[in-house]
Amino acid sequence: MHATAGADIAEGKQNTDVEPTSPLAFYYGSTGFKKSLKRNLLFNAYAQYYHDFKDKYQHHFDIMAGYEWQHFWRKETSRYLSYYPKTNSMHPGEINTDSGQDYDGDGKKEDYKYMTENYLVSFFGRANWNWMQRYYLTATVRADGASRFKKHWATFPSFAFAWRIKDENKFKEIKWLSDLKLRLGWGMTGQQEGIGDYTYFDIYQINTGTNNYYPIIGDGTMVRPDAVNKNLTWETTTTYNVGLDWGILDQRLTGSIDWYFRKTTDLLNTVYVPAGSNFRNQVSSNIGSLTNTGVEATLSWTILNQQNS
Repeated sequence: MHATAGADIAEGKQNTDVEPTSPLAFYYGSTGFKKSLKRNLLFNAYAQYYHDFKDKYQHHFDIMAGYEWQHFWRKETSRYLSYYPKTNSMHPGEINTDSGQDYDGDGKKEDYKYMTENYLVSFFGRANWNWMQRYYLTATVRADGASRFKKHWATFPSFAFAWRIKDENKFKEIKWLSDLKLRLGWGMTGQQEGIGDYTYFDIYQINTGTNNYYPIIGDGTMVRPDAVNKNLTWETTTTYNVGLDWGILDQRLTGSIDWYFRKTTDLLNTVYVPAGSNFRNQVSSNIGSLTNTGVEATLSWTILNQQNS
């Protein structure tokens, strides 16, 4: 039984001062800050079992099952104040402490606060079997649950097979051939990065436009709806792989060649949508698929192989 726990905490602050002559300035310039606090927590636990069958076939079997929990949390605090114009008779070029925004309607100017979080929970397992260290079979499965999707859970299996051909009787007689192994693989993985934490919720956000800098009498706080997509789901990649490992001259010359085919479906991306079809003109969506295939090869030559006596 194994268990690990970890935490990654980071805090930072950025001060910004925009001069009136800057292209980024709103009217007479501004000054302010932005503070951020990030906290990532992780817990992982798994158990393993091994068994070797003591018979002439030399079977080996092992299984592993585990659980993983992750929490990603972020908080930001910011406030930006404008400057009075230098022509102001009472406060020439000074910071306008009355600028900013009243977010809760109590008549007081305050910092803008933003917080977001998401969870990822996983159950996973793996089983390995080999016979006489010649035939190898591996099966894995992973069930991931992400708080970013309305349908949280998705299952991603994979399988792998290897055949050590060199250990077959006919190939043992080939003295110059020191290794030959065939590998086959198929598997699925899931991705959820690149999207917001609350895309499938109907939520409203406080507007953070120029009223942060310049209070206008009679203006209240504007709250606008955010983009929503309740059908957002996992991006899934399926990979097929065939490989061959070989070695000759007592492993002085070794190499491998692999062919792979990879297809990703339900690609996650932000796309523009027609006006009026959503609360905003951009929304996170599953937009299509991507396919790629290729061949990879490696070659290694050991010039000198000298063992210490």
